[in-house]
Amino acid sequence: MWVIFVEFVCTNATKKDIDVITSIKLVTMIDNVMDKKLSYEERKKIEDTIKKEIKENYMQYQIIYVDKKRAGVYVTVPYKKGVMIDEIYLFEEFRNKGIGTKIINNIRNEYSFTYIWLYKDNKDMYRFLRRIGFMDYDVNNRILIMRINDIGPKIIKQMETIRNGFVDRRGNYYHRCKEDFYDVYYLQKPQDLMESNVGLCFDQVELERFYLSKYDINLRTYYLIYQDGLLGPSHSFLIYKDNNKYYWLENSWLKHRGIHEYESKESAFLDIANKFGKTIINFKKERLKLYEFEKPRYGTGYEKYKVNAFNGKVIKLFRG
Repeated sequence: MWVIFVEFVCTNATKKDIDVITSIKLVTMIDNVMDKKLSYEERKKIEDTIKKEIKENYMQYQIIYVDKKRAGVYVTVPYKKGVMIDEIYLFEEFRNKGIGTKIINNIRNEYSFTYIWLYKDNKDMYRFLRRIGFMDYDVNNRILIMRINDIGPKIIKQMETIRNGFVDRRGNYYHRCKEDFYDVYYLQKPQDLMESNVGLCFDQVELERFYLSKYDINLRTYYLIYQDGLLGPSHSFLIYKDNNKYYWLENSWLKHRGIHEYESKESAFLDIANKFGKTIINFKKERLKLYEFEKPRYGTGYEKYKVNAFNGKVIKLFRG
């Protein structure tokens, strides 16, 4: 189906919009399924509640106009660590023109978490929301709450200018590790990394931790090392859990920069380990070790960074 995109503008609702907003809210709240079940008294109570709520809060709504003609309304309300699209409604002639998608994307650009509610049996709306990225989040009787989590992509966007390498305490830039790495490397604070724009995976993982810690996100950090010498190839990475899925957030490993989704931590570990193994000539699985580590002390050198990781939880990668 072809979608013809049209230009539109949104303005704050005024008193003259109260009746329209109220009628729309009644349509979305009392759908055909509910209408058949409600008694007259129950319906009247809901209608009175909606009318009172709109009269008191109409100024929170946005009126959508196309060619100076009222096309619909939407409203958002604070919800958890983000925002809930509590209402988004377009009149029939203005649907399938990209207006709803554009409004939702504009909201997503402002918040890391965007939620929306709908009735479970609204199949058309459900398919539309899944198509643009919403996932099931919570359900309560007939009401389904869906959510888009934009935290990971936004963090990658914020970190896209960071170059791989490191700086010493004098501010000298190194684009790769040499024999004197143990002597000159130190772990930057997230704020220092944002200023220098140069960091290894160790530094970048701590900046990822810094960004994610602002939200109620379950995260863990890991240190992967191939033990074949003094330095040994190594890589630190971060995995966070959201809505029963696991996400590998990667910025410093350019080939795999982005967000990678997994059903379990174990599948993430194996995928990352196998990708890492492909970078090593004559790779031997038994030499690859993985540790879950706690937040290290900023300013520490690489030797102490490793000790902190080795003091963490050992993760067994390959069975048998």
